[in-house]
Amino acid sequence: MDVKRTLGLPGAAVVFEVIHNPESLVADGFKRKFGSPPPATDWPHHVCALWSPEPGAWRLLGYGHFGRFGDTCLVGGMYTDGRVVRELPAEARQELSRSGGLAVHLLRFGFAHLGDRFDAFFGLVEDPRALEVDLAAGFVETEHDRLVMYLPKPLDPQHVRCLQAKVLALGDF
Repeated sequence: MDVKRTLGLPGAAVVFEVIHNPESLVADGFKRKFGSPPPATDWPHHVCALWSPEPGAWRLLGYGHFGRFGDTCLVGGMYTDGRVVRELPAEARQELSRSGGLAVHLLRFGFAHLGDRFDAFFGLVEDPRALEVDLAAGFVETEHDRLVMYLPKPLDPQHVRCLQAKVLALGDF
């Protein structure tokens, strides 16, 4: 695991990392949240948020799957583990909440770490809370039902429409 960013909180530090083989780390939480195992992928970029309550004892706070689809990235499978988040010191939880919440930080870290590799990031939104988080992280709504998009750089509007059409042709991801 390569440490990419640490978010210092009162009494705790949250480490955001890209983990290449996260299956054993995220399988239980993913199954609890989505009812299935994490997606199989040969593209090794999975964003995790970790916390160490004591030296060498890492706990997974949250996870996000960032999957390559040509010149775009499909973002999904994101979850936070509320049980572990509640283990953080109260002041750390309050500061995390004030700064947007764990899922917002996961998305922003993924955008920052992977943004130079893609023309656009896309997500499908199923509920209002997820939309709120996505918008806070930098996604924007599109004219297509449930499809949100993040552009790490300016693109020609025609190119954006083509990228959206390509992603929409996939169906649910």
